[in-house]
Amino acid sequence: MCRTLYVANTREYKLCNMSKFFIATFAVATILAGNMVLPNNLQPIEFVQKVEAAVRVKGYYRKNGTYVAPHYRSSPDSSPYNNYNYPGNTNPYTGKTATGNPDTYLKNYIKSTYTIPSYNYTLPSSRTTTSSYSLPSYLLSPSSTNNTNVSVPANARLNIFGDGYICNHGYKKNYSNGKCEKVFVPLNARLSVFGDDYICNSGYKKNYSTSVCEKVYIPANAHLSVFGDDYWCDSGFKKNYSTGKCEKIYIPPNAHFSIFGDDFFCNIGYQKNYSTNTCSPIK
Repeated sequence: MCRTLYVANTREYKLCNMSKFFIATFAVATILAGNMVLPNNLQPIEFVQKVEAAVRVKGYYRKNGTYVAPHYRSSPDSSPYNNYNYPGNTNPYTGKTATGNPDTYLKNYIKSTYTIPSYNYTLPSSRTTTSSYSLPSYLLSPSSTNNTNVSVPANARLNIFGDGYICNHGYKKNYSNGKCEKVFVPLNARLSVFGDDYICNSGYKKNYSTSVCEKVYIPANAHLSVFGDDYWCDSGFKKNYSTGKCEKIYIPPNAHFSIFGDDFFCNIGYQKNYSTNTCSPIK
């Protein structure tokens, strides 16, 4: 699309594909560069949109019998903006400027030019559909399954696979007789999260020979572990597994406590002598 710029009725410039801002700037620059003195009869700068490149259309008859005389139209380029009948464009052969609303023109142009494609797809003859679906047997309740091979004892339920059973919470499977027996929970204990055993409370430890929860013995210079089933020696003391006591750690010269507080580390420049339990200089 080109725009013809007339400056003071003396000069004519044809600018193509330029914005109005660029054309205005070009006009001012032209005046300044030519050292022109604007006369009194200077007309305002006028922008006239002219559509270049056209093709001749022969006369023809429409379907309704109306005859259309030979004329020129803009070259087809898939752009509605340089058509002669686009609002604001001037037909150089007739001198007429198209009127109307650009938005309305564009909507009608798109509607007459483009069509939404439609797709039809037919399933192959080999494809078949079913109108019903049945849940697998292992998702059905025990009473609705036809599986007669699994014997579900009291205080139990069928597993999700349907090939066995699971004891209810608070019951434990006895593999010798296949029954679900109630879990024995002794004093100072509670049922486990899985419900098939018991756990001793904090401060108590399980005695596997008697199946009772015994109180954890905490010697001097010790405290209950975070798990609550044993004790830990305080910092600066070390556990003696033969006596069960917490004995004070001996710190030799040129040494310091370990980060856990249950041993010592030699200072930099010294190494531990395990036979004498001292720190000797590194040679």
